[in-house]
Amino acid sequence: MSKIKKIILIMVLLLIPIKIEALGIVSSRISNDETAMTGDTITVSFYLSFNGISPRDVNSFGIGGVVFDLEYDHDILKYVSANASGFDTNYIAVDGEEAIYSVISGEDMLSNSCADNILYCGEYGVSIKFYVKDTDATSTQVKINEVAVMGWQLTDGTHETYSEDDMDGFESAVNKVHNITIKKVEVKTTEPAEVKPSTNTDTSNAITNITTEKKENNETTSKDADGKSNNNYLKKLDVKGYIFNFYKRNNNYDLEIEQGVNELELEVIPEDMKATYEIKGDKDIKGNNNTIEVIVTSESGKKNTYTINITYEKEKEKKISKFVILDKIKDTFKKNKVYFFIGGGILLVILIICIAVNNANNNKIDKKLNDL
Repeated sequence: MSKIKKIILIMVLLLIPIKIEALGIVSSRISNDETAMTGDTITVSFYLSFNGISPRDVNSFGIGGVVFDLEYDHDILKYVSANASGFDTNYIAVDGEEAIYSVISGEDMLSNSCADNILYCGEYGVSIKFYVKDTDATSTQVKINEVAVMGWQLTDGTHETYSEDDMDGFESAVNKVHNITIKKVEVKTTEPAEVKPSTNTDTSNAITNITTEKKENNETTSKDADGKSNNNYLKKLDVKGYIFNFYKRNNNYDLEIEQGVNELELEVIPEDMKATYEIKGDKDIKGNNNTIEVIVTSESGKKNTYTINITYEKEKEKKISKFVILDKIKDTFKKNKVYFFIGGGILLVILIICIAVNNANNNKIDKKLNDL
């Protein structure tokens, strides 16, 4: 039995893994290879795009949970944390196998990004942080081999509850590898404490949280004594040109951008149109300590700050292989082969003339020697 099946069966997340035609994975990817120093904390990101779901269509599937197996060298890397916006995310171990388990929390399930605010219908993305130990290894890998997804069918947004009975799911091999080149330096940082994975296979709380009544989540927005709204959440926060998984109750985000970029364009929409917002640092990231802040103020004056922590991609060393050099030589020859042939012909004629002159001179010398 595969690792992912074992985890799912024990967790009772997917009672009978069934490949359903309406819901599937369009693409999956893992973040680009990188170079890390011993003592660094690095982030590996994994993304899934689905078909059969649409933020604009209530007659769609909604994603309620994702489980994927995680494989890495414990002698080189130490797991620190994982985060998938909008999901309760846990690091679990079952029978010695490890996985990241993410599920939409019942409390907030109906405030996600589908058309009618049911479940999660965006691109799934999770960020996993690892600490690079003081090691002599020069490289290592983080692997994600299989993934399992559970979802609910949305029909005109009429579901009153979302329970195991409404759930369908499937498994898929993704076989994604994140390669890490390691450079050894003197470690000055303190190694983080060991994170013990959850081994509790009782998922009753998670499933209970998923089974949520609509009416409990559609309560009137709280107001102050003057009848003004206290709603200071954002409905949408997006960064143009980047994959950004927003969740209204998550106030802190990490975003990696290219070297030299000091300005980003944000799209911001408050959940309550009577609320106002202010953006700090989007036009001068470095001047705002590599952070961007979106401060939302409710109608009643209560503030809520969303913070995007910016990191810059490390510049990679440029390597020119002998094969690249040979390819350049070949390209140069192809573009100028006529001139090469003409030049070669001229050199050949000169060579023949030189040989003929040399032979003639040698014959003259031989004749004089014979006359003597």
